[in-house]
Amino acid sequence: MATPISPENDRKSDLAVLDREYPEYASGAIEGSRLVTLSAVQREAAQCKEDDPVPLVCRSGKRAAQTATNLERLGFQNVNVLHGGFEAWEAAGLPIQVQQNKPGAIHRHVSAIAGGTMMLFTLLGLLASPWFFAGSLFIVAGLPYSGLAEVCSRETALEKLPWNQASRAQCEIQP
Repeated sequence: MATPISPENDRKSDLAVLDREYPEYASGAIEGSRLVTLSAVQREAAQCKEDDPVPLVCRSGKRAAQTATNLERLGFQNVNVLHGGFEAWEAAGLPIQVQQNKPGAIHRHVSAIAGGTMMLFTLLGLLASPWFFAGSLFIVAGLPYSGLAEVCSRETALEKLPWNQASRAQCEIQP
């Protein structure tokens, strides 16, 4: 079972793995920490020895605890979860860093683009030709797939835009 650590007992800024996603990390992170997204935790852990310490942090501690369970199933023996997550760290008044040029959450951008495109196709379908309704249907059909497969091609495309890459590079901090 993962060892819970608390901000009160561990005031060092050596927590190396943040089990979070980029927009959340950019809005506030433990000073001296390094971003490792949920999707990359297992890949990053594969580069560690099974007895290396693996500290995990998320916003409240729930996702980190789930990830700890997954890593322990893979054989990791020294997994630590920050009790209460980043919220507890911040509430304890411990050092944090905030990205100066925070990006908007990419999933909000995806929703805005999908919704706007659906509205456009619907209006064109009403005003110009019923064939435009096919565009709305195409977008609507992709949304359940994205949710079930946990893969969103729109989000992947937005992550590759230059302004998201520059911000991401500024946010990477090595312990």
